[in-house]
This record gives sequence, C-alpha cells and structure tokens, in this order.
Amino acid sequence: LNRNFEWHHLPAKGSAGGILVGVDEDLFDIVSWIDYDFSVACLLRCKNSEYTFRVVAVYGSPYEEGKEEFISELHQILLGDTIPTMLGGDFNLVRFQSDKSNGRADPKWCLKFNTWIEIWGLIEIKLSSRLFTWGNNQADLIMSTIDRVFCTTDLEANFPLCSLSALPRVGSDHTPLL
Repeated sequence: LNRNFEWHHLPAKGSAGGILVGVDEDLFDIVSWIDYDFSVACLLRCKNSEYTFRVVAVYGSPYEEGKEEFISELHQILLGDTIPTMLGGDFNLVRFQSDKSNGRADPKWCLKFNTWIEIWGLIEIKLSSRLFTWGNNQADLIMSTIDRVFCTTDLEANFPLCSLSALPRVGSDHTPLL
C-alpha cells in the first residue's frame, strides 16, 4: 500500500524509551503534536467525518525512579481535557499479579496504575489473542502484560467495534499490537 504517513518521534533516553508515531494523512488531518517526557500526543481530525480525537503513545519508565513521574504525566495528560482520547504503548506497569508469569509484581505500582485507570474512567481495549505482551528473552523466561491500550468512554462510544490483536513477535521482546 502506498500510504501518505507523517512520522513523529520522541528520542530514547539512553537505552530506554523512544516512541515513533505514524499518522495516515489520507485519513486524518493532524491538528497538533505534543511531546511529553514519557509520551507523544497527537490531536487528529477524521477527514471523512470531522471527528476530532487524541492518540497518546506512551513508554513508561522501566526504572523504579521514573515510575512516579510517569504516573503523574498520565494524570496531567487527561487533567482538564474532555477530548476523546486513546492511550497505548509500553506502560512498563502491570495491573495485576496475574499479568506476570512468575506472579511477582509490586502491589504499590499495580494500585497506582489501576487508580489512574479508575479515576479517569478508562476502558481497556482487551487483547483477545494473547495473554502476555513482553518476554525477557532469558533462559529463565519471565513474561508480562505491560503493553496495553486504553480509551475514554466518549472515544469508545464513537468506535464501539474497535479491537486489539497481537502480531507475531519477531526480533523484539515486545509483541506488536494491532
């Protein structure tokens, strides 16, 4: 397919992070981009309907010392804004102990992550075809669900049939999500 994409990126910090977002300009008008520390937000307008919404791609801190700042940024993105929003990417957080194959997750971060979801009334677009989205690629394999997609209720009301599926994991420790 010869599509007309505009690409935008947030550079990696050392060996972690980095976000690349592509927007098909045949389908959407780009209203604006906003770069944050752990995410990139793009305000889009559908060309066929003039519906305006925001897509936020995230890469949460893989390190303990950055997790509080990441959660704060997630709150800031939604604070005082009523724009329909979809947020997705590598949160580097799990919601439940069962989201890790070894069952070991820090309950403090599970609670903070789930509190953020609850405060903003977000809907998780569930991955139906796979339990875990990341693996450590070690002999003692640990897998977890750290890649997720959420949306606000008003976005889900406009796209009630949206779905999420996993693509084959090739050459990465993450499973691509579609």
